[in-house]
Amino acid sequence: MSSTEPIARRRFAQSNIQLYEETRLARWSEQDRKRLGQCYELIQSHLSARYRGDGRPFLEHLVRTASILLSSGESPVTVTAGLGHALYSHGDFCTGEKAGDAEKRMVRDILGGQVHELLDVYAVFAWNERSAAEFKREGCVNAPGRPALLEAILAIRIANEIEEAMDKALLYVGDHMRNGSLRLLKLSSEIAARLDKRALGELAQSVFDQYDGAQSDDLAGEKTLSYLLLPPSAIVQPGAGAPPLPLAARQQLSES
Repeated sequence: MSSTEPIARRRFAQSNIQLYEETRLARWSEQDRKRLGQCYELIQSHLSARYRGDGRPFLEHLVRTASILLSSGESPVTVTAGLGHALYSHGDFCTGEKAGDAEKRMVRDILGGQVHELLDVYAVFAWNERSAAEFKREGCVNAPGRPALLEAILAIRIANEIEEAMDKALLYVGDHMRNGSLRLLKLSSEIAARLDKRALGELAQSVFDQYDGAQSDDLAGEKTLSYLLLPPSAIVQPGAGAPPLPLAARQQLSES
């Protein structure tokens, strides 16, 4: 897609090859592109056994989050951290626990200190309606000496909220979760404006507006098998039992 096209109308990368092409078009340095590729190898090794509630590989969510950040003009360091944002919180390092000091040292040695720091802070970053409302009011003024770090973390968080709400995915969750996610998405658009991140703010608002007047019942009759009636953040582990049948599949069975 042309970089001059409004961000709300763009298609974002959903595979590593598409993402690499976007970095080429953005004229990234060879060093930055190499680091992004190394990050993809890490998430492929430690997150490939996870899936979203709609059946998509978790890697697809990570790639599209990175693509949103890239299209919004974020730095290569922030985009790379966006690609690997779940490494420390959800990565499987064969220890049965979240990433520890040894695993983090390994990631730092590969991706560098800046990306590691973003991943480390992101994994413990408090993000909810209350904290988002505070960031909307104050921006990064309460981050003495480190406003750039907080700004990058917020950009990744906002891109994550946008990606999870795309394709009207929130229509397939319960009302309580959907309404909470939409409030957080709206706050995300306002935080982006507060931080002068116009592209991220416009995209967040555009995705939010897609839900205006939309109802779950509007989509139930489409008979698509591409969605599960699970939260968009749900994770299905292979071998943990078959996931519930998609909504449309259950409807078809009940009608037969």
